[in-house]
Amino acid sequence: MKIYFCDICNESIPLQDLETGAAITVKGKVICRTCNPAGGTRMAAPAGGAGRAAAWAFLAFLAAAGASIGYTRFRERDLDQRLRGQAEGVRGDLTPALAKVREGLASADERLERSERRLGEIAQSFEEGSRLAEKEREEGRARFERVQSYIRENEELKHRLERLEIRQSAFDEGIGRLTAAVEGVRHDLSTAAAVNVGTPPAGTQPSPATPEKREDGLAPTVQALVDKLKDADASVRWDAVSQLAQAGNPRVVPFLVPLLKDEDDFVRHNAALTLGELDARSAVPALLDSLGDGNAIVRDSAITALRRITRQNIKFDPHASKEERDRALKAWRQWWQASGEKFLSG
Repeated sequence: MKIYFCDICNESIPLQDLETGAAITVKGKVICRTCNPAGGTRMAAPAGGAGRAAAWAFLAFLAAAGASIGYTRFRERDLDQRLRGQAEGVRGDLTPALAKVREGLASADERLERSERRLGEIAQSFEEGSRLAEKEREEGRARFERVQSYIRENEELKHRLERLEIRQSAFDEGIGRLTAAVEGVRHDLSTAAAVNVGTPPAGTQPSPATPEKREDGLAPTVQALVDKLKDADASVRWDAVSQLAQAGNPRVVPFLVPLLKDEDDFVRHNAALTLGELDARSAVPALLDSLGDGNAIVRDSAITALRRITRQNIKFDPHASKEERDRALKAWRQWWQASGEKFLSG
């Protein structure tokens, strides 16, 4: 069975349309029902030669128009096919590139995720390191405070030992003086007996002279230590202060107060502690000045002495900042201004 196609629209034509005249054939060109200007009805040829010529001319025009429309549609289909082919080619060329771009983006996302995880680990490690550092800092501060406490205890024990040694020396000196006095009494008794009998006692010795005292009432041994407070050697001054602390004689306070301005830090430190042990109330103003000393160990000994003498517990941290120390010193001075006179007379 032969299949016909319209030469205008290129649509298939049913055989029935050709048989009924709905589709026509003009000069070998087949025109379908849709493209047939007669509306699908068989056209009757007009009568006469002129009518036939006009009909043939009209049919020729229709055939030409149909051919033009068919060619145009053919060109459109051809152009559409070529454009589709070009689009498919471009799509084929772009597909690998797009695939690589997607792979690159996936790889970048993966690297970014790894970087974020690494940053999280670093941040966590930093936080752990900070906590450990803070813990070590606290432990170090605690160890330092323990060492400072041991140093103070050691100094206190050393001072006690030195005081015991001085007291032992004073005791031995007293025993010697007592022995000499006893011998003097024996000598006097022997002399009196000799006078009564007219003969001097045999083997008698003159009584030893008693130790001289200075006008300020200091024993020679204590005065010798006071003289050492002016020695050029700082170690000699420090040792003299320690021995005077052991002697426990409050009359040496006026000689110790100037040492709070000594050029040696340890001499100032030792002098402040000794004034506290001697309960030197008159030294409170000088000890208040020592709270502003440039060395923390001197400030520490000064506040220790002040609390021991005054029984006041006004806050003062010798290791705090200068601003905090100045505020605490101001509080101490205000107390002294308000209560110092009563404290000294009490």
